[in-house]
Amino acid sequence: MTDTPTADRVEPIAVDLIDPDPDNRPAVLDDAFLASVAQHGVLMPILVTPTDDGRYRLVAGERRYRAAIAAGHATIPASIRSADESTAAVWQAVENLARIDLTPSQEARQTARIMAAGMKQKALAAALNRPLSWVRSRLAIVGLPTAVQDAIDAGTCEPSDALTFAKFADRPDVIDAVLAEDYRSGSDLDWRLQRAAEAADNAQYRQALLDQCAQARWNVFEGYDPTSTHRGAKPLSTLGIDHVDHVRETCHLVVISGSRHQPPDMAPWCTHPRRHITKGASEVQVDERAGVVSADDDRAAAEREAKRAAKVARARRDEFARQAIAAKLRGRDLTDFVLPVLFDVAGQTELTAAAKLLGLDPPFPQ
Repeated sequence: MTDTPTADRVEPIAVDLIDPDPDNRPAVLDDAFLASVAQHGVLMPILVTPTDDGRYRLVAGERRYRAAIAAGHATIPASIRSADESTAAVWQAVENLARIDLTPSQEARQTARIMAAGMKQKALAAALNRPLSWVRSRLAIVGLPTAVQDAIDAGTCEPSDALTFAKFADRPDVIDAVLAEDYRSGSDLDWRLQRAAEAADNAQYRQALLDQCAQARWNVFEGYDPTSTHRGAKPLSTLGIDHVDHVRETCHLVVISGSRHQPPDMAPWCTHPRRHITKGASEVQVDERAGVVSADDDRAAAEREAKRAAKVARARRDEFARQAIAAKLRGRDLTDFVLPVLFDVAGQTELTAAAKLLGLDPPFPQ
């Protein structure tokens, strides 16, 4: 905004010499207002700026201007004020923002237009007599996907939610996932977005692992315990077998574990471990001092370590449940997030204990 506007002069000008801004939202005219203008004319002057071709650009008063056209008036009283284009844009946007019938997304576009013309956020907040947070939330709306803007306009989300959604403006998949959950405005939006981003990242990583296995032509088991399908299966690490050297073995598979909110893990297993021990197809550890094969000892040690890790995992889940209760999580959050994870990773004993801790009926008959 470089030019200093001149003082206003008010005079009637021809309606057909006025050019409305095509980017401005058309005014809504009601019958009572149209009747008043038809009978009494336009009582309050509109605001225009002169252009180089002898015409005028409409800055403020589009409702009065369109009512005058509808009433067949040849002229309309106008306040003529000279200003550069950016200054006129600010005047028009500020005048539009003073209207009470704009949606938040329309307010956002007007606010962005003022900022582009060079006005500062604090100055605009003062001009509109609104808090600075109002200006910042409208600016955040501009950069959000249309689905979020529509949700804000519909009242499903609050304009203040735009600042939180803006943190994930480059992740439309995450935003869509939260909106698909029928989200309603609330204080847990940031947490929901983080959880959705976590789930999306885990899904992408899982797919990358699956693509890797498909390219290498490895058999895949998706889950935590392949022994439910392949009885007697063992991790290759407990058999002393290097998976890289045995990728062609038909009895080997890759176990891809994890859940929606837990990063996937990939580990090679064997569905027929005795095949390698009896046929000597794989290396085993030998205790030279005792002169005996110690593969069984290694497997026993690995099994003990697995049991210890499972015990630690159960303790962590129990502690999470206690923290969930202490934090007074809502029943919907328990249903949507906590219980699905428990059902995904826990057995009957763990689920019964978790149900008792949460004050719920056991999921299995006693």
